[in-house]
Formats: sequence, C-alpha cells, structure tokens
Amino acid sequence: MAQLIIGLILATATPIAAIEAPRLLASTPQPADSEQVKQSPATQPGHTLVRLASVTSSWSPQPGQQHRSSGDFSTQQAPPGTTELLWRVSGGGSQTVSFDIMENKSLGFDPVLFDNLTDGSATSFHSSRSLYVANPRGATGQTFTVTVYAMIGS
Repeated sequence: MAQLIIGLILATATPIAAIEAPRLLASTPQPADSEQVKQSPATQPGHTLVRLASVTSSWSPQPGQQHRSSGDFSTQQAPPGTTELLWRVSGGGSQTVSFDIMENKSLGFDPVLFDNLTDGSATSFHSSRSLYVANPRGATGQTFTVTVYAMIGS
C-alpha cells in the first residue's frame, strides 16, 4: 500500500516519475564505497527527472582499455536547479550490474567520479562533457545501457 501511495505522489510531480516510480520502488540500490551515492529518489518526493543521456556499455573494458567500457556522454546540458543524478541500468542482467563513472581527461589520469553504481543509484551532480562507464561488474557477458537523469528539486 505504501508503494502505491508513493507512486501516486511521484506521478503528480513529473510525468517520467509515473513511468519510473514502479521500477524505482522495486529496485534496492547497493550502497557504494563512495559517500556520493545516496538513497533512491523514490523516497524523496518533489524531484523532477530530466533524461540527460543514454550510453551502451560492454560487459568488460573495450579493447586496449583498462577501465573504459562505453563511449563518452555529457551531463553539461542539465537544467538549472539540478541537485543530483539518477542512474538507471537496463539489459545485460541489469539487476546485478554495477559500474563506475570516470571522467575523460585529455591530458593525464582519468579520475573515478562515482564508484560501484547500480540501477537506481543517486549521486551528487557533476557537470562534464566527457564521462564514461568503467569497470563493469555482473553484466553476464552482455551489453547494457546506462541512462542518467538530472534530478531537480529538494
């Protein structure tokens, strides 16, 4: 009953929440080593979600790469008021997939921005034009898709 009530509250906040609320409520994000991963927004009423990017990731690093398993994607187009990012995973055994997000630096070492993300993880907002999925785990030999949403609100 509580899930139905939360779903109805989210559905009035944003149209995408009406679609995503059941999946958000059903998924239980794994806590990450990083302090930046937070509780699922399904329990935080008042957020509006805006899709920023989707990227397909391999189940292992790309040939010749130590960590990178996807192409670059950007979060720079996030609307004003973005406070956090929501990470969703589909395909490739999405319920068991975890991964890191790294930032592509043209000169020097690519830092890990977010580690051990899973479907439904929420992180602090970071604006960058060159992020990528890295170090995938649990993808069962299949590609998977990572979609990142801007979370706007309290």
